[in-house]
This record gives sequence, structure tokens and C-alpha cells, in this order.
Amino acid sequence: MSLRNNANPDESLTQLLQQVQSLLPGMRSYQGEPRPGELRVTQDNFSGLKALVEHQAQSWPEAGRLYWFARSWSLLLWKPVVLALVAVHFLQRPLNLQLLGQKGDEAGLTEFSLPARALHPVSSQALRQQAGILKATSEAWQQQLGAVIRVNPALARGLLADRLLSGLLHLQASLNADNAWLAETADTWLQELELQKASGLMSVQLDSGQQRLVLNRKTCCQHYRRRDGELCNTCPRLGREERLLRLKQEHEKHATAQ
Repeated sequence: MSLRNNANPDESLTQLLQQVQSLLPGMRSYQGEPRPGELRVTQDNFSGLKALVEHQAQSWPEAGRLYWFARSWSLLLWKPVVLALVAVHFLQRPLNLQLLGQKGDEAGLTEFSLPARALHPVSSQALRQQAGILKATSEAWQQQLGAVIRVNPALARGLLADRLLSGLLHLQASLNADNAWLAETADTWLQELELQKASGLMSVQLDSGQQRLVLNRKTCCQHYRRRDGELCNTCPRLGREERLLRLKQEHEKHATAQ
């Protein structure tokens, strides 16, 4: 599946936002330049990031600094990752993530803005160009977040890689992509971002005989540290066989519900 890539900038951005909305119905967005109070990587965001981290600390004091960082980092990066993937794989156009504005309350960043000029022209090298933009953006956000809370670089890299591969897995059906394409594309993204060892994919066989690719995390998201937390089905703290069993059951249940 692909969207028209010969539209004017405004039409292309509309297509991008509509595709994101169809994939993630809860995401709110608007076209235009960032408004006052929105987080934008090219400005000083100390007060906004401080409020984001403090909300995690106040809501989950028992979870500790590592969780507060992991949660804040994930909230900050998930929209740039999703937008980068959609821009590349549905429009074949790199997206200038420096023009992305993010807004929300302290609990989370629930809204974003983009101007039409954020989309670059169609390019056969869109993935490589977008990976470079995403890498620079994540490094800039890591530096800014580090002014508020001590950063764990390995955790940051792992969570970014996990978010990227999770996004690709989420897009697979919409792109009508097979496992071979998905595995190759995942490897290409990780190589371009210099995250080859930070995450990966593995295969689980369903009772139907179908092979499904699933996330092979190398990094724990730290959710288990919360009082209501637990180890997720892809958590590397679980043994590989336990993860494969859980993920098989998850996909079998999803297939039955369809």
C-alpha cells in the first residue's frame, strides 16, 4: 500500500496525517507551525521536560529514576518514530522532524503539529535520509532530557530501536508486506541508525503453520518497577521460550478474534 506521492505539500501532509490517524486513532494532530508551549527539538524545552519527568516521579515514586527516564524518553520519541516510518514507507518522502511540535499535559504528549514544509521531496534514498534525521533528532532530545534527569545511553538506544521495530511490525499489515521484506527493512533501519545490536526480530510459528515475526527485545522498558507493573510479553527478562510462548498465545488470540 502506498499513498500518492505527486501531490502538493499540503495534500501530502494531509495524506500523512490521515494515515497516522488510521493506524493510531488516539493520536491528535493539526497542520501548521508549532504553537507556544509545544516541545520542539530546536528550542530550549527545559521546563516542559522537567514537568514530564516530575509527573512520572510523582505518579510512580516507587519505580525509581530508571523508570522515570525510560517512560519520559518513550513518550518523547514515539511520535517522531511513527511519523518517520509513515513518511518513508507510505509517501517515500523524508520528514523534517525538527519542525515537529509536541503538546500534552505532564502525563503524556498527546498532540502534535507539523507544517507542510516539513515534508521533503520524494526520494529513492528516503529511508537513509530519514534515518539520519531521526538519529540527529534523538541525540538532540537525549541531550535536552539529560539536563533534567540522568540519561542511561544504553537504555535510550535500546528503547529507540524497540520503538522502531514495533512500529514496523504495526505497519506490516497496512503495507501488505511479507516477512522477508520486514526483516530486511528492519535490518536496514537499524544499520542506518547504528543500532544493529540494540533490538531485533524473531519468528514464532502459529498453530496454522504461519510464521509471524515478533519483537526480540534486548532492553527492558522498566514497566515492571511500577506498583501495577509486570513483565511484558517481549521482555528480555523472560527466557526466550517463555516469550515465544506468550507471543504465540497473543497472536493466536488475535487471529481468533478477527
